[in-house]
Amino acid sequence: NNDSVLFWNRKIVKILEKDMNQLERQFLIETLCEDLIPMIMKEFQLTDKEAIDKLYTSNTFSKIEDEKTGLYYQGAVYVFDIFKEEFAC
Repeated sequence: NNDSVLFWNRKIVKILEKDMNQLERQFLIETLCEDLIPMIMKEFQLTDKEAIDKLYTSNTFSKIEDEKTGLYYQGAVYVFDIFKEEFAC
């Protein structure tokens, strides 16, 4: 039945679109973090491991991962300013 095939194809397309959106978001997060790490290292005079730990345990990173904030779409300089504010004395 052609209707069954069309329904099945639409269902597969929706699943693939969801997976692609998750993959795209993960790519953007990873790319953003790659840009942030050297900035954190320089600003806070940390090793790469220390900078990674500082980023991944920060509230800023929680916001980056939160799909609702859309922060992962922003530029590294903008996100870095948010990150610095989090650790301002």
